[in-house]
Amino acid sequence: MRVTAIIMLTLALAACNGPQSRDYVGEPIERAARDLGRPETIRDLPDGTRSFSWEIEQFAQVGPTRIQNTTLTASTSSGVGVGVNLGRDTVSTGTCTYTLFGRRAGDTFVVESVDEAGRSCV
Repeated sequence: MRVTAIIMLTLALAACNGPQSRDYVGEPIERAARDLGRPETIRDLPDGTRSFSWEIEQFAQVGPTRIQNTTLTASTSSGVGVGVNLGRDTVSTGTCTYTLFGRRAGDTFVVESVDEAGRSCV
């Protein structure tokens, strides 16, 4: 029972680890750009750091679970199969700004911090 609880907790925490939930601190800015795409804005700041900001659209699932699509496959070796995908409608709930701050390190910028307001993007 205890092992099952530990496994379930581990899986639940792993599910929370989407791209935006990473803070990228200590990593080159290219890692964030690989996950999030090209930043919407890049600004040089007076203290020598640079800010990189992304506008991230937020979504919510609404309504009842229903059939999204079905597939029918046929094969001479394995017979007939039916696939049914269940899901809910997804709607946009707006955008938020996710901002990382980095300092130059050679040819790149290394992330030093994350704007706390942007953590709400997750």
